[in-house]
Amino acid sequence: MLYPNLSYWAWLQNNWSSKFNFSLQHSQGKYRTGYRWGYDGSLRIRPSSRFNVQFSYNRSLIDLLDSDTGSMDRDIFEIWRSKIYYHFTRDLNARLILQYNGMEKRLDTYYLIAYNFKPGSFLYLAYTERFDSENYIGSNGQEVSPKFGSSYKVLQLKVSYLLQI
Repeated sequence: MLYPNLSYWAWLQNNWSSKFNFSLQHSQGKYRTGYRWGYDGSLRIRPSSRFNVQFSYNRSLIDLLDSDTGSMDRDIFEIWRSKIYYHFTRDLNARLILQYNGMEKRLDTYYLIAYNFKPGSFLYLAYTERFDSENYIGSNGQEVSPKFGSSYKVLQLKVSYLLQI
């Protein structure tokens, strides 16, 4: 590290309101007892006013001092995410988010339907499912990696009502 006490952040992005949008970011600097580097990139495509697709990637490298051994340990975090939005009407929309966590080898899925039934009042229906990666033995006796098995499912209904007092 050339300048260990220096922290900085830089990004490049075009007009967010355009039909095609991208952004690139980099940051690095001190982090707790070590140092952190971060890299982000995103791409958004908006073919119509009702439909929006976004892809993003985030990678962080963190060197932390191990107090027991005195050596630096490096952790690498990676997140791949895609978001899909669709507005059926002004009051009804749906959202799908797929997120892969490279460190934990896990895929998370989030589905949401939102309905604005009265100004300031919403009804949400959400479903979340997590798929964990696990190695398994194939029919030939060889270890095959990865296989994603569902480990977590949640269905939620939420009502938010604005009271005018």
